[in-house]
Amino acid sequence: MQIGHFWRDALHGDLGVSHIYKLNAPVTRILAQKLPISIEMGVLAMLLSLVLGIPLGLVMGRYKGRWPDKLGTAFIVLIQAVPAAVYFLYIQMYGTTAMGVGLLFDAANWRYWVLPVCSMSLANLAFYAMWLRRYMVDESNKDYVKLARAKGVSENNIALHHVFRNAMVPLVQYIPSAFLNTVVGSIYIESLYSIPGMGGLLTIASGDEKLSKDKCCQYLTKVGLCANDYLDREVDVSLSGGEVKRIEIASILARNADLMIFDEPEAGIDLWSFARLTETFEQIHSQGSATMIIISHQERIISLADEVIVVGDGTLRHRGTPEEILPRILTDTLGGCPVLNKEVHAL
Repeated sequence: MQIGHFWRDALHGDLGVSHIYKLNAPVTRILAQKLPISIEMGVLAMLLSLVLGIPLGLVMGRYKGRWPDKLGTAFIVLIQAVPAAVYFLYIQMYGTTAMGVGLLFDAANWRYWVLPVCSMSLANLAFYAMWLRRYMVDESNKDYVKLARAKGVSENNIALHHVFRNAMVPLVQYIPSAFLNTVVGSIYIESLYSIPGMGGLLTIASGDEKLSKDKCCQYLTKVGLCANDYLDREVDVSLSGGEVKRIEIASILARNADLMIFDEPEAGIDLWSFARLTETFEQIHSQGSATMIIISHQERIISLADEVIVVGDGTLRHRGTPEEILPRILTDTLGGCPVLNKEVHAL
């Protein structure tokens, strides 16, 4: 039933909303923001690999066994033998300095496009050059080439107007698969250069691992939900605000991130669920498995912190341990509330 609803909505252009990347954001809107830059970068990388790879293969095939062929072969072996991640990192380390660009991608500045596009094009560039050379060598031994030589046609004319054209025919079939390889490579490139494309979304969609039913039950129980009531339910308007809040927190806990940021996690949940949530925070804190930044007004959550920072009116007011900060928060609260001030004076 659920898969039927999904395909019905998908055919109408509705892919649902995100609950991980950005809460309740339409997936179509996210794709509209991310997809164009990935396509543009992929197309540029493909064009660059074709513009450079085909002439390289042509020269290597034309001068087989001579120094252009040997240099081209050395380049191809280097690209195919060295892991892509290695030369990607070298290009980034030395290229960013040479180009005078920062680590954060700026789509409006053409300099920020040069290194990612060049990195993505290298594998396909070597691929096109290698196979074009091979096909040209095969074509050079055929009878029509021998006949052209017997008629006195120049070697350059034979290579360019006969051998090259016939060698390109079998090479064309590899272009679609090469484009797919470019898309796969963009996942690493986009994360390396902080490019806001599809690479990050594909990483999120793939996930680190498949959670077992028992694991799902554990995470849902930690936020005060009965797993049997929620494992097979859709995250839609049938859930209350508190239920959605707790499912969001459970999904964050399931990611086992090194850094987790919670903005008023106690909002919209009942007292029992709040108790379960604070127990979970205490457990994470005692294990030291992650760093948590929690924005909260709850004294019980504040008391769990190693360090408390109080911000008011856009300025940093207090900073210190919970033992130092909680009395100050109480003093500020009493000082700013005339009703509480009257009660204190009455006492």
